[in-house]
Amino acid sequence: MSRDVNSAFFNALQQDNVLISELVTLQSDTKTWYWTTNNSTIVSSGNNYVPFPGGTGSGVEESTDLGIATIDFVFANSGGEFDELLDGQDLDMASITVERVLTNSPDIDRMGVYAGRLGDYSYDRRQIYGQARDKFDGVGIKWPYYTYMDQCAWRFGSTGCGFDTSTIVVSGQLQQSSANKINVLVGSASLVNSAYANGHFDRGRITLLTGANSGAIRTVRAHSGDVLELSHGLAYDVTSGDFFTLFRGCRKRLVADCTSVFDNSSNFLGFPWIPRQENAF
Repeated sequence: MSRDVNSAFFNALQQDNVLISELVTLQSDTKTWYWTTNNSTIVSSGNNYVPFPGGTGSGVEESTDLGIATIDFVFANSGGEFDELLDGQDLDMASITVERVLTNSPDIDRMGVYAGRLGDYSYDRRQIYGQARDKFDGVGIKWPYYTYMDQCAWRFGSTGCGFDTSTIVVSGQLQQSSANKINVLVGSASLVNSAYANGHFDRGRITLLTGANSGAIRTVRAHSGDVLELSHGLAYDVTSGDFFTLFRGCRKRLVADCTSVFDNSSNFLGFPWIPRQENAF
């Protein structure tokens, strides 16, 4: 990335009380984020760069030998904004650029600092952390990039999966149920009356639309009759009449799920026909 700047930018650097901020652009296949190290939003080239939700542990590390510039990063996992990308692996190999601008005049020019792609990263409920590698660091990327395994690697309904889960969504209302907030009861026996067999919604996803738990999303651990056992408890008690949407899950099997149920085998990212080790002898 070039670090040349125009004369106006260079002359401004010679003034007293110069304020410099960095602009960080993170781009995946489906979304682009604009962040700044400034404490308030910077508008540059028509984009709003909002304060960066995290930090870098050691900044950009460079060497004078054949080493590759890297960035160790940590930023807040802001829930819904990243959930789809993390589960769908859309952040894998996302590109990242870091540029420096004059805080009060961000469109005079930009000085390039770093251009790379996300490498290995991990995440939990609170944060996403890992390392970005220089975009020319081809030898630093593990190959093959995806792990070969029997089951599909895509998150069901993600961009890579390609299946539109809205086509199988079931809507309804809940009844007040046990206070442990794990088992919720679908009202009016609607699942039983609709002839959904036990286990039909196993591994599926339920979204609460109204009530104290509005916006909460849970995985269905087990489905029996009109009772849905959730992966973890809701924050508040369910009250009768709370609306929800629900769709069934996918067990990531080529024939039993992707082909027979969802007719989506062209997007299957698994390798069920690789011989197991014990069969190689």
